[in-house]
Amino acid sequence: YQRRVHGTLSECLFFFGHPMSSIAAIPKVIDVDWRFGVTAASSENDEEGTTFLHVKLTLEDAKNSHRNVYFECTVQQFYDLLHELNVAKHKLSTIE
Repeated sequence: YQRRVHGTLSECLFFFGHPMSSIAAIPKVIDVDWRFGVTAASSENDEEGTTFLHVKLTLEDAKNSHRNVYFECTVQQFYDLLHELNVAKHKLSTIE
């Protein structure tokens, strides 16, 4: 969980090597797993008590290969991610 991701879902997928230029290049999200945490102690005083989530996305590419993508985000970024996943799911369901 070393990467901190900022931005939209499409920016995150591009960051992880999935340019959004082709619908075929968009990986299918198979699973989303997360763990909630709170920083109990830190050498940085302003970080104590902050909340975060460790997220694991299981993605499937066009060749049915699975890979896991790990990142850390804030609670608000996580809610934004879930919202974007639901919007993407709705848009894709209208195409199929």
